[in-house]
Amino acid sequence: MRQWARVLVAAMVSGLVAGPALAQREAPARPGSGAGAAAPAPAPVPSLFDLSLLPGSGFGTLSFSYRDFLLRNGHRAFAIVGETGSVYVSGHPSAEQAEREVLRLCQERNQGACRLYAVDNTIRFPGLPPMPPPAQVSAFGGQGWQTQPAPLLWRRGPGDSRTAAKGAVVWLHGYHGRETDQRGRAAPSWLQRFVIDGWDIWRLDREPAADGVPARTRQQLEETIRRLRAMGYRQIIAAGHSYGAWHSFEALTRGQALDGVIAGSPARHGQMDDWAPRRTAARDDFLDLVRAAARSEASLALILPEGDPWDPEPGWRAETARRWFAHRPGTTAILTGPGDHMAVFAADTNTRFGACLLATMTERGRGLISC
Repeated sequence: MRQWARVLVAAMVSGLVAGPALAQREAPARPGSGAGAAAPAPAPVPSLFDLSLLPGSGFGTLSFSYRDFLLRNGHRAFAIVGETGSVYVSGHPSAEQAEREVLRLCQERNQGACRLYAVDNTIRFPGLPPMPPPAQVSAFGGQGWQTQPAPLLWRRGPGDSRTAAKGAVVWLHGYHGRETDQRGRAAPSWLQRFVIDGWDIWRLDREPAADGVPARTRQQLEETIRRLRAMGYRQIIAAGHSYGAWHSFEALTRGQALDGVIAGSPARHGQMDDWAPRRTAARDDFLDLVRAAARSEASLALILPEGDPWDPEPGWRAETARRWFAHRPGTTAILTGPGDHMAVFAADTNTRFGACLLATMTERGRGLISC
C-alpha cells in the first residue's frame, strides 16, 4: 500500500492526477514494449519530493502546503507546527536566513512545538532518508555567454540509469538592454514542476554587453543543444522569456534537435508603440515562425498575455497559432489570459498553467492540448 501511495503522491506533486487532455493521443513506441514485455521499474522518488514521508502519510492540509513549498523559488524552508500544521518561507537570500525565519514564524504560531522538515534541497527531519547530492555537471560557454546548471535547483544528471534525469530544460532569459543584467534573475517557479518530474534545469546566460544580436544567440543555443546531447541528456526542451522565448521558438523552426519549446511572451522587435513598420515586421516574422513550426513534431507551448505591450496583437497571435497548430504533428498549448510582458514569472501563471506546461512537454500526441 505504501508503494502505491508514493506513486500517487508523486503524481499529485507534478500536477498530473487531473491534468489536461489531448485532442488526439499517440503513445510513443518504447523499446521492449511488445506483448509480454515487463514494464520498467519506476525511478525511486527522492525523499524531498516524496509526500508519503510526511507525518500522517502525506495527505491532508499538510501535503497541500508542502506541495506549494516545493514549487517556490529562492532559498526556502519548511517546518511542521504541532502535529499537522505547517509554515514555510521562500525567496530568501540564503538558506540560513530561510531556516531562521521559518523557525521564528513557527515559534510564534505554536510556542515550541516546531520541527524543521526541509531547507532548500535538504531533508532535515529525523529518521528520513537523506537526499543524495546533486549530480556534478560542468558549465560551458564562450565569449559573452555561459550555459550552466540552474542554481538552487536539484539535478539528477544525464545518462540512462533509473536515477538519471528524463532530460534537460534550457532557460533563456530576456534582453532588456545593455544596462540590465538578466543573468541573476530567477527563472519562473513553474520550472520546479519539471525538477520534481525528473528534469534538470540549465540556464543559457548572456552578458548584456554581448547580448541582443540574433545570429549570436542562435549560435549559442545551437551549441548548448549539441553539448547537452553529447553529455547524454535524452530529451531537451528550450524555454524562455521575451527575446529568449523568441529564439527558443525560432530554434524549433530551424531544425534544432529539440523535443519541446516553451515560449513566454516571445518578442524581438522592441516595445510596440505607434511605429507602424515595427508592428508590421513583428507580425510578419511571427507568422513565418508559426508556419514553419506547424510541421514540427516537437511539443510546443506559447504563453501570450493579453496585456503585453511588447506584443502588437496578442489576440491575433493566439488565433493565428491556434489555426496553424490545430493539426500539427506535435502537442501544442496556446495559453492566454490577463497579464503583462512579465506574466511568465507570476505565481498565478504557475498556479493556472504550470501543470499544463509540464503535460504539454511530456505527453506525446497531435494537435492542441486542452488546459
